[in-house]
Amino acid sequence: MDSFDASKSELIHYWTDVGVESIEFTLAQARLYRHFPKMNIAFSPSRLKKGNVMAQSIVLKQFKDQFPPHTIHICDLSFVASQSRRFIIFEYQSQLFLGPDNGLFYIAFNDQTVEFLRIINNNFLKDPLGEIYIPTIIEVIKKTGSSLSEMFTPKDIMVRPITLQPVISDRTMRITCLYVDHMGNAFFNVHQNEFEEIRNGRKARIRMMTGTINKISNQMEDVTEGEIVAYFDWGGILKLSQNAGNFSKHLAVYENTQIMVEFYE
Repeated sequence: MDSFDASKSELIHYWTDVGVESIEFTLAQARLYRHFPKMNIAFSPSRLKKGNVMAQSIVLKQFKDQFPPHTIHICDLSFVASQSRRFIIFEYQSQLFLGPDNGLFYIAFNDQTVEFLRIINNNFLKDPLGEIYIPTIIEVIKKTGSSLSEMFTPKDIMVRPITLQPVISDRTMRITCLYVDHMGNAFFNVHQNEFEEIRNGRKARIRMMTGTINKISNQMEDVTEGEIVAYFDWGGILKLSQNAGNFSKHLAVYENTQIMVEFYE
């Protein structure tokens, strides 16, 4: 593996599921500014249910290709009681990612060649930011020129959650909602490349218990306020929304809701 060039890193991206109103988020800001005073830091608090790796993977898929090279991502996401506290570090497109070994990264990067490396730690730690993420970044910066594989051991056994796959026939595809964000937008378990391959130039409509979407649009703005729209958002993920409204509540589509896509000439 090529060495991650920490000397070129100017941005730390801190992503957490702790709310912006909490003291934990305020303390995280203070600690990062104190330890990395010369770096720009972007903060991304998310309203994510603790331990929901499907939702976490949807969010990560949307932003992982949007940051500049040499960005360092701290994915400081909460564990649930049943999870062992293990951590991963890896490089992807000249970006550095650190986060929990809870299945998130396996889902988000399962179609890319990524070498996951293990950050050795005490399983009884209470403060991942202070005990894992900050010290690891400092170590990487100090050892600029060394490859990550020289500094960390391979993560041979990954947490691999069972992922829901679309159910496909010649003219239909049954898909499942994996995540509903705080605006009521619903994200489904099909990528644009897979969708277009199955569609094979045909028209498509989406049928739900409460209504039908008669086409796949390019963006939210393709419909007027109040209308329902389906389009592929950042990361190529199928997203169903209501322009200036809450799609999930309006059409009673929630996580694990299944809908049908029909293909026709």
